[in-house]
Amino acid sequence: MQIEKASLGFIKEREIKLSETNMVSIVLASNHEKSLFEDQRLLIIQFLRSHLKNSTIDVEFVIDTTLIPQVKALSVDDKFNKMTEQNPALATLRQLLELELNY
Repeated sequence: MQIEKASLGFIKEREIKLSETNMVSIVLASNHEKSLFEDQRLLIIQFLRSHLKNSTIDVEFVIDTTLIPQVKALSVDDKFNKMTEQNPALATLRQLLELELNY
C-alpha cells in the first residue's frame, strides 16, 4: 500500500515539527484534513521510521484553525471585473451588446 498522494497533496503547505521526544507534529487546518491523515497514519509512520532510520518516531496531528483562508463573497460586478482581467474582450462585448449584469 502507498500513501495516497492526491488526497495528501496539501501537506506541502503545512508546518511539520519534530520534537526532541521523536514526535512529529503535523499542523493541520481542519478536522477534515485530520481525518484524511488519520486514514493513512500507519503508512506515514512506517515511511518516516524507515526513511529516517528511527523506530521510535510517532506522529500527532494538531489543528490550527487560523490556517483556514478567509473567503470573501464576490458581487456580480466583482466577478465580471475579475473575468475581464483575464479576458478584456468581455468588456467590449458587454458594451457592444448593451448587456447589464443582474442575477
